[in-house]
Amino acid sequence: IPLAVDGCGVVTFALPLRRMALAFARLARGEREGSDRIVAAMTAHPELVEGPGWAATEVMLALPGAVAKGGAEGALCVGLADGTGIAFKAEDGATRAVLPAAAHALRIGAHTEAPIENSRGDEVGRLRVEDR
Repeated sequence: IPLAVDGCGVVTFALPLRRMALAFARLARGEREGSDRIVAAMTAHPELVEGPGWAATEVMLALPGAVAKGGAEGALCVGLADGTGIAFKAEDGATRAVLPAAAHALRIGAHTEAPIENSRGDEVGRLRVEDR
């Protein structure tokens, strides 16, 4: 598996989205030794995974039992309590569209829109998901 360094300095693996989704499905299902401890820690303290307002934390807060982690230039991986795995990737690498896209796809309700702010913090637009 090709290796790279993520934005936070941690080694990351280059995988197709299908494989990332499968990895999070297996994590959520507890298929590997120690995965139960990882799931328990993430679900007990989702705010420590990314932080308030960030996609992974907000998904875990909205969907009890789900595990999620973002990173790698606009990627978000989610393992649901039923063992389903989903991987999202913003093609441009920006993170601002990931939470609205995930909220829409996962039917979370909240977070399907996000403000777009200028450098002064003024709202200059809104990012929202639309069905096509």
